[in-house]
Amino acid sequence: MTTPVDPGAAPPNSARVVVSILNWNNALSTLNCVRSLLASTDHTLDIRVTVVDNGSDIDDWMALSEGLKKDPVQLIRLDTNIGFAAGHNVVIREAIHDGFEYIWLLNNDTSIPHGVLQKLVRFMDGDPACGATSPVIYALHDSSIIDFCGACHDWKNLRKIIPTGIDESRRLEASNPDDMGLYGTALMLRATALQKAGLLNEDYFAYYEDDDISKRISSAGWRNRVCFDAKIFHRRTSDSFVERPDYYSYLMSRNDIFFWVQYGKGDLHKKLIRLRLVSRSLIRASRLRSRGMLKKNESCLLGIHHGLTGRGGSPDLEAGPPRWMRFVSRYVPRILLKCLA
Repeated sequence: MTTPVDPGAAPPNSARVVVSILNWNNALSTLNCVRSLLASTDHTLDIRVTVVDNGSDIDDWMALSEGLKKDPVQLIRLDTNIGFAAGHNVVIREAIHDGFEYIWLLNNDTSIPHGVLQKLVRFMDGDPACGATSPVIYALHDSSIIDFCGACHDWKNLRKIIPTGIDESRRLEASNPDDMGLYGTALMLRATALQKAGLLNEDYFAYYEDDDISKRISSAGWRNRVCFDAKIFHRRTSDSFVERPDYYSYLMSRNDIFFWVQYGKGDLHKKLIRLRLVSRSLIRASRLRSRGMLKKNESCLLGIHHGLTGRGGSPDLEAGPPRWMRFVSRYVPRILLKCLA
């Protein structure tokens, strides 16, 4: 469920920006990110930097807290990993209560060039209809590679259109202003937009919560726009189910169903949308199995099961998928692949 926000929570005299950074067992990366951020800003903005430790191991937590001891940073320690959405919501609630205008969600594996935050704020200030923005995101290892410069939700075909260049992204924004979505990597949110649209949906735990908040911000009357004059650098991680951890297969399969069933417009009935989504996840699970990745296969199947039954929140992969789903996954994908051939 979307977390409601009290519209009266913000004091009348708003401060400017809270930057929210999550850490989970990666203190070194988080410390580098914080120092990059602090070095990139000047004193022209009212900024609060908050780092949330999402239940890291004690050694990592000690390294993080010791490393931030001399920095002007608010540090919050959580007992368990409550996820991307819930972790950032801790900061978002506090920011709205304290009257901040903007909340910048920043991945801890990013590097921030000088002046980026100021550019994002000027961009938002200049467009009161913009409820969320993101800089252009480049690969940290190769600044010529664009990782993200916008996305457009194709509701009919239940997919995202990812432009490969800035010119294409500008055209998509111009032609589909209400269908644009932003990544959570460096997502700046307007507090007043969140007060109407709600906070990040914690049922997702991680992945697709940025699609969901983008959709709700659009539905609440604001726009999602890329600030093309601002850029950051991001350490690339593979989008491959093969190379990612088991929980990634689970979350992507589950949250794919959550998101598109709620918002997709491709079929006359939600059951048909579910069928399309389950079919593509079953094919993915079958390919993982064919490569001998049985745990990833089972994680994917469990994600399908929980997506259909509405079980959100933290991934629990121990139980495994129901027996009938294992049976279905062995035979149905062959039929589907033949139909698609």
